[in-house]
Amino acid sequence: MKTYNILSTFRIIKNSAFLQMKSNAVSIYFIATAFIQPVIFTLISVGTYVYGKKPDFGLFAITGTGLISIWNSNLFTSGEIINNERRTGTLSLIMATPTSLMLILLGKSFANALTSAFAMGITFLTGMIAYRLPIGIADPLNFAISLLLIIFSITCLGLVFGSLFILSRNAGNLHRSQTTRSIYCLVCPCPLLCYRFGHVLFRNCSRQPGEILS
Repeated sequence: MKTYNILSTFRIIKNSAFLQMKSNAVSIYFIATAFIQPVIFTLISVGTYVYGKKPDFGLFAITGTGLISIWNSNLFTSGEIINNERRTGTLSLIMATPTSLMLILLGKSFANALTSAFAMGITFLTGMIAYRLPIGIADPLNFAISLLLIIFSITCLGLVFGSLFILSRNAGNLHRSQTTRSIYCLVCPCPLLCYRFGHVLFRNCSRQPGEILS
């Protein structure tokens, strides 16, 4: 009986993930953030170092761009999981089934994280084709393990955002609003701390932050 329950759980997660992947395949927003945005970000970030006479930092820019693209493609696709089900009228059907809602959401969030991982490969290909950078991974095993951990963590974050966005019917409109600070802090979490504490760091400094970094 325990083996049957485990197999049933994996089958639910697999079917839920498969349906979410098919939904992402026709989603213009997901395609733009997972496949088009990485190319644009890579051209800008890597170009900054290449034309700034610092080509050795190109690989760091590619890796960072890939992580940003993975985050952006999951932020609102996973956050809107429950809201999308409600808008399409399937949420009530899901709640009426004996299947746990958490398992269905887990499969959908995992699908978003897995498909968005292709953004990392797109950034590497863009760097190789556009800038002829010699891309090499010194430790492929650790890189693969790190990528798996990223997928796992993004899957968990997708469940968190999906739960938070459902607290209000207007929560999903945050990314459609014109509030620049809100969008900036959600898309790039690190600048949230910089925005809050940046004035403290440079309060007694006579030079601008850009001058210090240069």
